[in-house]
Amino acid sequence: MTFGSLFAGIGGFDLGLERAGMECRWQVEADEMSRSVLATHWPNVPRFPDVSTFRPGAELGVDVVCGGFPCQDISSANVVSRVGLDGARSGLVREQLRVIDALRPRWAIFENSAEWPSWVPYVRGRLARIRFASVPLELCAIYEEVARLRPFSRRDWRQDLARFVGEDDGVPGRMERLQALGRSVAPQVVEWIGRRIVKAENRARAQRSGE
Repeated sequence: MTFGSLFAGIGGFDLGLERAGMECRWQVEADEMSRSVLATHWPNVPRFPDVSTFRPGAELGVDVVCGGFPCQDISSANVVSRVGLDGARSGLVREQLRVIDALRPRWAIFENSAEWPSWVPYVRGRLARIRFASVPLELCAIYEEVARLRPFSRRDWRQDLARFVGEDDGVPGRMERLQALGRSVAPQVVEWIGRRIVKAENRARAQRSGE
C-alpha cells in the first residue's frame, strides 16, 4: 500500500505507516527545517512546500492520505486567539479535504487537538459530502507511556497517574523559564492505525479472490 503525507512535519505519520508496511509516495510540508529532516530520512520522496498550491494528478495517486492540519486556532493551549476552523492555520483542513476529494484514496487519516467539538463534526460532515465514511478514534498521543505500563497491568500491578503541583514543594507557581510544547505525532499510534488498515485491505482482497 502507498500513502501521501500532508502537513508532514518531521515524519511522525510517515514513519508509523512505513512501520506498518506502507510506502510513502509524496510529502507536503511548509516549514523549511522540517523539510530538511524529511529529506534526510526520505531522500527519494517528492516534497512540496505549500498545501494550498498542491494540485496532485493521477500520477500521485495513493491508497492513503494522512495528515494533522495545524492546531493553533482550535487548541485549548491558545487562550488568546482561538478562532476555530475560520482561522488561517487550522482552516487549512479544507485543503486536506480538497486533496482527498481530488485523489479519492481508499483511506484518509486526520489527526488533531483533543478539542473534538471544534473540528471532528465539521470534518466528518465534509467527508460525508464527498462520500467518505468515517470513524472517530480517541487515541492517546503519548503511546510510549501506555506501552510501558502494559506489562505491569498484566501482572495485576496498578499505577495511579497523579498531578503534581510545584507550590506543594515550595516552587513558585510562576517562574521565568523556557517552555515548549511538542508538535510531533507519535509513530507508534500511527503504526497501530496503519496495521489495521493493511489488515482490512488484506481481508477484503482475500474475500474478492474467493468470490
